[in-house]
Amino acid sequence: MTGILSTISHGKRPRHIFALIYGTDGVGKSSMCSHAPNPIFIGAEKGTEQLDVARFPQTDSIAELLAQIRALQTERHEFKYGRARQPGLGRAAHLESGMRRR
Repeated sequence: MTGILSTISHGKRPRHIFALIYGTDGVGKSSMCSHAPNPIFIGAEKGTEQLDVARFPQTDSIAELLAQIRALQTERHEFKYGRARQPGLGRAAHLESGMRRR
């Protein structure tokens, strides 16, 4: 086959899923994400402690939180597609607002 027809592909093409999951506390956002293929949770809040997932330790530092994200972006690891699931931005926003006040 030659020409434009030779560019046809078949099958699934893995790609990153970009999504915003919104809901009140305790409705199951993190539980749902824990069923993703090989997730890692960034330890930004305590509400995920009962889930059997890989996780970074909780941090009180925005710099450490950003370092965790940066490590997932730049270092080789076992987690699906090299992306991090960030539970609840509330804690991260709290850390950032604390940094601005200083």
